[in-house]
Amino acid sequence: MCEVRALFVDSLSGPVLQMLGTKFDVEPFFFSSSFNWIPARYQEAVGQGDHITLTLTFIRCMENPTTMPSSPTSSYSPTVPTLNSAEQVIDTHAPLRLSFTNKILLPDILAIHMVRSPGLSTIISYHPPHTHRTTTAHTLRTRLLAAGQSVYWNKIFTSTISSDPTFVLLALLWYPLYAFDEALDALYSHICSLEDRVITTTDMTLTQQLHVVRAHLLHYASLLVDFRRTVTIPAVKDRMRRESQNLIDEIDRLEQSREMQEKRLKNVMDLAFSSVNLEDTAAMKQISYLTMVFLPASFALDLIRPQSIFGMNIKLLADDTYGTLGHYCAFALPLTAVTMWTMWGLMASQQRKKDPRHLVQDENYVPFWSKLSSPLKNIRWMNGPKFRPTSKTLDSVSL
Repeated sequence: MCEVRALFVDSLSGPVLQMLGTKFDVEPFFFSSSFNWIPARYQEAVGQGDHITLTLTFIRCMENPTTMPSSPTSSYSPTVPTLNSAEQVIDTHAPLRLSFTNKILLPDILAIHMVRSPGLSTIISYHPPHTHRTTTAHTLRTRLLAAGQSVYWNKIFTSTISSDPTFVLLALLWYPLYAFDEALDALYSHICSLEDRVITTTDMTLTQQLHVVRAHLLHYASLLVDFRRTVTIPAVKDRMRRESQNLIDEIDRLEQSREMQEKRLKNVMDLAFSSVNLEDTAAMKQISYLTMVFLPASFALDLIRPQSIFGMNIKLLADDTYGTLGHYCAFALPLTAVTMWTMWGLMASQQRKKDPRHLVQDENYVPFWSKLSSPLKNIRWMNGPKFRPTSKTLDSVSL
């Protein structure tokens, strides 16, 4: 049978923690790494009466409170930014607000020091102040009691074969795994909501939100790597190696889920940038239309007096010129009309190709004069009867 004494330390002052460390011969760096949220894994005096120190940071999902909780490793402001805020702070050590699901992904820590003894082993679990909204001592104690009452872990704890107290430590390590799994599930729903918004709108604030989420996903990759190293505990018995491998397999599954979300997020970001590029293309097309109108008239002025580009060089406005307003209009207006007609014909021919009535025609070659007459054909096509495909037409298209 496995007998372990568990102490869940919460809201204790520095001198009391020093007394506790002296009582159980705890290294001072355990509390210092726990204070500063520094991931650590240390084993001292391997064998009988050894000490194991584990400090693991992970991500936990919770409902969004009225104020954003702070993190000791972040300079992030505790105020909650709105979705339309132009200022997006990318701080991966700060809580990530999932505005579409009304949840936040909160940094949390699991700090455990274990003294393994032949008789009664001791586990000390440190918990940060409640201002960070991390896992409380009462919560982790409740989870450990629930694990002891479960059928699976109860058989392990009461078995004479698996009397190693490290099994209790492994049971506690499943808590951050479940928390990480729940956090990635909430993040997946948030990414799906962002994807739906990106499809229907081109708001630049959504692009900033995508960058923030992707930065946190990259940070979660390092957390999973530290988690995997923490679980790799030297084990002698086969049952211990098997239980550790089960936990490692679940961590690998979380990493695959994280990579999938990162790839999907990249697709959403590419879609957002494509939408912005389409808007830029439409703006450039409008500029081209304006150029098509004004460029022939400017060209006509240059022909009248080439040394003056875009100059008001007609006799009505300048005494030293020979061109008149009638000459200018006689040349500029027809040239503008021909330019606009040519451009309209080219665009109209492209639009007419999309009509199902032209699917049965050979479109490999279109004569230039046919393109010039496309505006007239386009007018007849727009005023003509609605096209309704028949079985004969569909057969022709399929052939």
